[in-house]
Parts: sequence; C-alpha cells; structure tokens
Amino acid sequence: MKLLFAAGAALLLLGCDLHHSRFEHVELILNPSPPGPATTLELRFDQPMVGPDKIGHPAEPSPLVIEPALGGVFTWISPRSGIFFPAKPLALDRRYELSLRPGMPGADGRPSPAVLRSRVETPPFSVVDSAPRSKCADVNSEQIVTLVFNAPVRAADLAPYIEFRDAGGGRRAAEIWQGSNEDMPWGYRRWDVPANLASNLVLAAPQQPFSVGNDWRLVLRSGLPALEKGLHLRTGTEIQVGDVRPFVLEDVIAHHFIEGGASIALRFSKPVASSLTNDWSRWIRLGPLASNITAELDGRCLNLRGDFRSGTCYRITAHAGLPAEESFTLDQAAETNVVMTAIPERLYFPAFSEDQQAVGRRQFPLLAANVPTVRLRAKLLEPDA
Repeated sequence: MKLLFAAGAALLLLGCDLHHSRFEHVELILNPSPPGPATTLELRFDQPMVGPDKIGHPAEPSPLVIEPALGGVFTWISPRSGIFFPAKPLALDRRYELSLRPGMPGADGRPSPAVLRSRVETPPFSVVDSAPRSKCADVNSEQIVTLVFNAPVRAADLAPYIEFRDAGGGRRAAEIWQGSNEDMPWGYRRWDVPANLASNLVLAAPQQPFSVGNDWRLVLRSGLPALEKGLHLRTGTEIQVGDVRPFVLEDVIAHHFIEGGASIALRFSKPVASSLTNDWSRWIRLGPLASNITAELDGRCLNLRGDFRSGTCYRITAHAGLPAEESFTLDQAAETNVVMTAIPERLYFPAFSEDQQAVGRRQFPLLAANVPTVRLRAKLLEPDA
C-alpha cells in the first residue's frame, strides 16, 4: 500500500544527496519546492534534445531512468526541457537513483553529452504534527495527545510502542484510538483535507490519570509500525506534554462592587468539581456565617455570594478531600482570613445626559455610594453659554 497524500498538506519532503550527484549539461529540478503531493521532476538540458513536433507529447522511452522503477509519463515542454509526472506519490523511506537513458540522442541525432547521476531520498515514517505542540506548565492529568503520522496507521497496532513517562520515572500505559478529521490539530483543520487523512491520525490518553510530576511526555519507541508492511519508526520519538501541578488553594479574595454586591472568591490551582455549587458547605467552612450564600464556578475559582458585611473579617477553611474537576482532592485543609472591604465613598453622575433633548426627562441621575448626606447646587446657564 503506497502513501496517500492530503491535498494542500505537504506530508512528504524530498531531499537530494548532493554528495552522490553528478550533473553535466543538464539540470534537475524538483517542483514544487518544497516538494509535496504533486511533485514532478524536470530536466533542463544545455542543448536542444527534440524538435518542435515532439513538444507537448509523451516521450517514449523516457529520457529519465528511475530506480526502483517509478511509473509515470515524461513530456517535453520545450526543445531543451521536459517534465516527468509520477503516476503515484513517491514512497516513504525510499532512495531513488536518477540517471539519463544511455545513448540518448539530441535533436541533431548525435549522442547527447549530458550526464545525470542523482539520488533522491524520501523521509522516514514519522510524526509530522501533534497537539499539544509544546510543553504546558499546567497540564490536565487526563490530557489527550493527538498524533498525525505521514502514513496511515492502525491504532490497535501501536499500543505496545507507546507510553507516558515523567522526569521522576513515573509511567502510565496509553489508551489509543483512531481519530477523525474533527480531531485534527489546528494547522491541519482545513476545508480541503480529505476524509482519508484520518487514517494517519491517532489519539492517546493515559489509562490512569497522571500523578503530580514534571515533564510528562508521550514516548514512541522505535519499531512502531505503519499500516504499510515494512514501514516503521527508525528511531524513538517523544512528544512533550507538560507538568502536572498539585491541587491546592492558592488565594482567597474579597470583592465588593456597587452592582455585583459582596463576594468571596476562592482560587484553586485547578478547576473544582461542579458539585461544589450545591454542596459547597460540605467542604468550605465560613466564620462568621453570612446569610443568603450561593456558590458559582468560574474556572479555577469558587465564588461565594451573600450578605457579607463590610469591615468584617471572615475565616475561610477549605477541608481536606475537596474535589477538583480532575482526579484530585485537597491533600490537607487550608485556612486563611479575609476582610470584606467597604465600597469606597463615591458620587456618580452619568457620563452623558440628554436632559435638553426633546425626549429628555430633564433629570440629573445621581448615585451615592456610602455617602449619607449630599449637598447639590445647580445653575441654569443661558443657551448661548
């Protein structure tokens, strides 16, 4: 089975071995550059090779000899140049030897002095993209890793070759399954990606959540097989995942706003379990206890809203066992004090008034915050003032 390419996704990169190349009176051009699914091989000679009647027609036999044999058609596009169009994409992990047909004549019928000896090597089977693409400083303990290979793979064949490891020697077996186009990393999620590219995609996640640790990574061992027989990873590959932080209470902040009222935000190192909106009092102790308390989640924050009193110092205790959204709980209780500050004394007028418009109310709204007495003086101005 040969490699199939996605339109617009340059999964195949070619390389010419210049140390073993020889060019005399001829130039070899790989087009486009860098080569991709529609790679062609163009020859440009120093002297005319064919007459005008041959231009635009396939050359039989082809002046370009390829070993191992590669099906395709060589077409002259000018008296001095022609292009070889491969019938199939070049195979991965393959070395092609290019030369000119012996005794090839020029347009004048005499043997051409052109000499071509070149080697084109295609890249080995490998991972060409992944998500995440770089190490994360605070990774989810159940992080899913997306792998895009440059050849089709079967997820069931990969399990013996893949596992997660961290810097401290921790290991997790990987659960692996075949992906779909919707799972493609951002750079590959394009309208022109055909459905068959999903055969190059697998997803991996730890069978048990990561423990707290640094430098978790997905390790792919050499020998990991592609779907095509005989195609496998030559060397091992590692995909950086990131660090798993412990679950702790990081900060407690009191807020008091005119419109939003009073609240206390408990910020954790990880998102907390959604169940805390209903049973927060099981895990959080508040002293003194305020009335009308409700709990809301905002990512890593648990916000407690209620009738908190300005100037009051509240003792907040998060009990051990408080659950995170991931498979973590607080290892030990955390306590801290927070003072509910008063709203600063302020007077607010609107930034824009329409009292002189026809639809105006001829009123000046005034908002007083913690100002018990206000003395206001207004002066009527003449229209021309």
